[in-house]
Amino acid sequence: MKKLFGIFALMLVAIMAFACLGCPAPNPDDDTPAFTIKVIGLDDQAVQGMQVQVCKYVENGGGACYAYVPSTDKNGVVTFDYGDDMFSTITDTTATALEVHLQNLPDNITYDLCIINKGESKTIKLRLKTDADLNQAASGDGTGSYVEDTTIDAESFSPYAVAEGTYRLKFTTAGQKIYFAYTPSVSMSQRVTVLGGLNVKITQLSGDAENGIVNSGEATKSISGEDCEYVFAGTRNAVAYFEVELMDSEGLNVDGYITFNYKA
Repeated sequence: MKKLFGIFALMLVAIMAFACLGCPAPNPDDDTPAFTIKVIGLDDQAVQGMQVQVCKYVENGGGACYAYVPSTDKNGVVTFDYGDDMFSTITDTTATALEVHLQNLPDNITYDLCIINKGESKTIKLRLKTDADLNQAASGDGTGSYVEDTTIDAESFSPYAVAEGTYRLKFTTAGQKIYFAYTPSVSMSQRVTVLGGLNVKITQLSGDAENGIVNSGEATKSISGEDCEYVFAGTRNAVAYFEVELMDSEGLNVDGYITFNYKA
């Protein structure tokens, strides 16, 4: 019986060896990236040059972010590996799950939260912000009118009260003007940016609610064009008033965007 068992064992080894002929040998120096991320744009094409930062994923938040911030290649891809150089690798080998952050996106573009585990490849699809992604005005309905050529009617003036953030901007009638009251949180250069292909005129109004709001007509107080940006010197907690006017009918009923924030 022992002899028969020994013969059977030899046959089994021979069969396994024959079956593995041509199988690749294990590679102890496998250089497959620990994490692979691809970024796709609104047009479903790869996005080149997008900066990608990753942070250690912690379920309740607070995971450290890493100094290495590479840019996507021509195929829209970046990879992350472990190593000792903080500027080219992830030094924390316990970080087996990462939260992905895309840097310097336009104000009207976003993406869904991406958590990637060690050994995975994931694709991030950029998308336009929906109303659920946008900030909401604290008060006001954006309306106003003039009682004289340059003076806003105080009784009809109900600007959207806004802070730093991106808001919906939508014109429903030709020549419509929408008003905003923006309160910066820091004293530094601020910007008002319109996106979405809208051709508008952004005008900074003068005065205040107590003494009256006026349109001074100064050329330096306004800018016009498609997807334009107006820059001004903001003061912390000092309200700045703006009039945004649609300049052509092509922008009617278009879901546009307006951003208020500091200019880095």
